Formats: sequence, C-alpha cells, structure tokens
Amino acid sequence: MAPLEANAAACQFETLTVPSTMGPVTVQVQWANAGGDAALYLLDGLRASDLASGWSNTSAPCTFQNDDVTVVMPVGGHGSWYVDWAHPPAADGRPWHWEMFLTDELPTFLSRYGISRHRNAVVGVSMGASAALMLAAYHREQFLSATALSGYLDWHSPGGSSTVQSIIAVAGLDPQLLSPLDGLQWDRMDPYSFAPRLHGLPMHIYAAQGAPNTTESSEDPLATLGAMAIESLAYSSTLRFQQRLESLGIAADYVLPRTGTHSWSHWSDALVAARPFILHSLQGD
Repeated sequence: MAPLEANAAACQFETLTVPSTMGPVTVQVQWANAGGDAALYLLDGLRASDLASGWSNTSAPCTFQNDDVTVVMPVGGHGSWYVDWAHPPAADGRPWHWEMFLTDELPTFLSRYGISRHRNAVVGVSMGASAALMLAAYHREQFLSATALSGYLDWHSPGGSSTVQSIIAVAGLDPQLLSPLDGLQWDRMDPYSFAPRLHGLPMHIYAAQGAPNTTESSEDPLATLGAMAIESLAYSSTLRFQQRLESLGIAADYVLPRTGTHSWSHWSDALVAARPFILHSLQGD
C-alpha cells in the first residue's frame, strides 16, 4: 500500500461525458497512478449537484492519488437513491435509470479505458450509503466491497419506508414516480430487507452519534443542530442494521464514534480512515 500523502492542490479530476439512456451523464475520474484496472465508485448524497460530485469538493479522493486505483465520481442523481425509477421524475421527461447506468453503461464505458468490470469497490454517503450496499448486494460480480457512511439502513421498522419517501419529497421529487408506494421496489432498496444477500461481502459501515466538534458548534449553530439530528437518525438505523446482520451471522467492520455530524468534513475523514479496507478489498483476498 502506498504512503498516505494527500495533496488536494495537485489532485486532478478529469471530466468525462458518458452516454446513457438518461442522456449524457458527467463523471469525474482520477486515474490510477500506474494504469491499474481497479476502480472506486464514490456516490453522493441527497442534494447531489449536476455540476460536480460532492466528493470532488473534499480532499478525501486525493488520498488515493498514489494508489493504483481509479476514483470514479458520478455527477447528479439528486434524490434518486441511485435506482431505476418507474417514471421520469423531471419535467424534461428523461428516464432515471441510475442502477442501470452504474452497473452497465458506466462500467462498459470505463472498460474502454482499461477499467475492470469486476474489480470495483463502492462508497456512498447518506442517500448513497444505502445505495452502495444495494448495488453491491445485487451486483456481486462488479463490486468487491461496499462502504456505507451515515446511511439510513433500516426501512423495515415502523415508519421506515415512509421516512425515506418523505425525504425524497423534501428533495422536490414525487416518490410514487420511483415506484408505487406499495410496490416491491421499496423492499428491494431497503438494506434491512436485502441483508441476506450481503453474506461474504466485505463491508465498512460508519455512523456517528451526532455530537459536533468544537469548530462546528461555533460556526453555524442552526445548521449544526440539523446535521446533528440527521446523523443521530442515521446512527440509530445503523445500529438496527448491525443487529440484523449479526442475527444472520454476517460480519462487517463498524465505526460508530460519538463525535460526528451529517456533514462532508466527517465523511471526508471517514473515507480516509476506510482507505486501507478499500484497497485491501480490491486485492480480492
């Protein structure tokens, strides 16, 4: 494993335009330093921008710049949960086929650059956390590991699915366009429900209890309170998901600190801490 030397100023992301049934999708990449064929997919959160991946605004991806792995950051997917929607949610009428894009169209495109369709790891934050587990659960031939940071991982408890549907609505989208509210897609997306599919998959799962650090509590008290509350919700659901996995005899790495809010600064630190796990999983041993 290469020494950890992050230099955000020297870190370069190339912007690619990838053809898709959804229309052209922007993807930011940091190529493997020695031309290796492994890739790390980094998924965004609920407020994913159409301009750049939230990850590209942190220094965390740069910590992989000396590693022989290509960092892949899809741009967009605001509120999508990275699944295939039954109906187009936007006024332009374009379909949303995010799962198809991430597991078929994008790896096919990257294969032209020598990136393997089978030596990949996936990391997601918040909305992207449950999506990372879902993609790895249903596409084991593609993803060798999954890392979930501050995700809502138990939709099975009373009110769980309705909470996710409310979050989608808060993002300005109609959850019924994703799937009828009584449809099977909601169980298919729920980590608690698809947990049996995770047997043998290396997983790194992070959620904090929501306590802010000194800098956060003094910067913007109202924003900090919101980030504390959301992270506490993620933490509680993660504990229930942990119990679910343990009841099934499924192992995972857990990082459950007291300090940490629902924010990019903590996710950036969490990705850096997960780096050894991710690189080891890509070795396939």
